[in-house]
Amino acid sequence: QSFQVGAKGLFIWAQLALPDMLKNENKTSILVTGATASMRGSAKFGAFASSKFALRALTQSIAREFGPKGVHAAHFIIDGIIMNDKDKIEKNENGKSMNP
Repeated sequence: QSFQVGAKGLFIWAQLALPDMLKNENKTSILVTGATASMRGSAKFGAFASSKFALRALTQSIAREFGPKGVHAAHFIIDGIIMNDKDKIEKNENGKSMNP
């Protein structure tokens, strides 16, 4: 299922969005978040790593094909937890653990 959400989702989204993005004349970007698993696999992480690698490969392909046409595509590795408001409320921390 990770391929359905990740790689296939990006593929379908790109097919739908890129035609409009091409009309924006160098004012558009695609930002894709990934994980270290997109660079190397680990034991018991085969599904996760392969899905993240597929996202990275697809982002690179989009960048090479559509970059010359004005669409910037970038893949960012973000390892760790990204806390959202729901997480803060449930833990009653108000983000204190994320502050220095």
